[in-house]
Amino acid sequence: MKMLDKLTPSQKRIINILAFCVIIGVGFMLIQPSSTPRRAVDQTPTYTANVIQQSARSYEEAIEENLATILNQIAGVKNANVFVTLERSSEIVVAENITTEDRTINEDDRNGATKLTLEKRETRSIVTLPQEGSQKEVPLVLKEYEPVIKGVIVVAKGADDPDLRLQIARAVQTALQISMYRIDVFAQ
Repeated sequence: MKMLDKLTPSQKRIINILAFCVIIGVGFMLIQPSSTPRRAVDQTPTYTANVIQQSARSYEEAIEENLATILNQIAGVKNANVFVTLERSSEIVVAENITTEDRTINEDDRNGATKLTLEKRETRSIVTLPQEGSQKEVPLVLKEYEPVIKGVIVVAKGADDPDLRLQIARAVQTALQISMYRIDVFAQ
């Protein structure tokens, strides 16, 4: 402040005008759009798949209960217990909308140098359809994969008889459409 006190009124006025011009110039630089061309090179919506895995345990339990019920109805089989292992759980593949936007920005500075900037932005969303009879929307399902059964163990009273053991194994093989080597039957 002491330095400003030593200036004459005309010098103070010149400093105020210069400060005002600097502020206006900075404001114009911030407001003015860049003179470099900005163009969107590619903005393409694409559809792809999104995989959703469902609960494997509930599927295993349902198979075990149904098989035990069926096996207990075979003559000579009593108190059958079934254990199922899955290789993989069920999967639902839903459609996805992917929008990709590529931008190329060329900037020339005062020294004549050129700066090239590439920008890429990707947006993903699940494709949904209105559900019949309600206001809800449900995803568009492309594929649905059932779980793959790895093996089955059956423990039952009466399975000590080789013929009955074979009948139990064939019943499991037919019900689940799996190979015989994936099935083991044990007597209780």
